[in-house]
Amino acid sequence: MTKKPAKTLPPPAGALPEELEGLGSTEEDRPAPADPPVSESPCLPVPAAPPVPPIRPFSIDVPLADPEIGYIGLHVDVRLETHQAAILKRLARALTLSHATLANGRHVEGNGGAVRWLLEKLD
Repeated sequence: MTKKPAKTLPPPAGALPEELEGLGSTEEDRPAPADPPVSESPCLPVPAAPPVPPIRPFSIDVPLADPEIGYIGLHVDVRLETHQAAILKRLARALTLSHATLANGRHVEGNGGAVRWLLEKLD
């Protein structure tokens, strides 16, 4: 009858192998971090940004009535026609590209910001 070798249990989680026991306990014992590998290939040129289309000023006369006493709605939920949405997108993009700001100092971003900017100009 042959004797089977005794089973060895794996070390507990977080235990170090014997050859590493005691290392890393102080800053001096820790190995220095390896430097990242240096690439031998030259840097590729960054492609140029696409040209910005010209932004042309546009002016219209808008009628405004005297303020009415009563409820003032603070929310507008409206479905636009396709051509109206395209015009609003053009306005929003032009305001963003020209770094326009609202009265509170925030940059105009998106359709909502464009509507706010337009209403501030009518004030």
